[in-house]
Amino acid sequence: MTNEEFQKLVLEKLVSLESSIKDLEQGQNSLVQSQNSLVQGQSSLVQGQNSLVQGQTEILAEIKNLKEADAALLDLVEKTYHETEKISRLEAKLDALNDRTFEHEADIRLLKKAK
Repeated sequence: MTNEEFQKLVLEKLVSLESSIKDLEQGQNSLVQSQNSLVQGQSSLVQGQNSLVQGQTEILAEIKNLKEADAALLDLVEKTYHETEKISRLEAKLDALNDRTFEHEADIRLLKKAK
């Protein structure tokens, strides 16, 4: 092999190596882009998870508020029921008083006639 042939062979190998290096660099750049994309995806997932946790916290707070409102309404219904019972008893007493008043008025009329 002559010196020129050797240099030509070395030059071809160098060109081949440069091409391989460029291919490797492109592959590396592609991997870096993929990694960056994965990191962005992971960040999006974390944000989504945080949003879900916040939503869950808000829902739990609303459930607590609804339970408190339900308890307050139940208390109000019970008080209303007791007040209704009192009104019914008062109505019965008023009816009895009206009956007595009517009887007393009748007695007074009889007494006036008897005089």
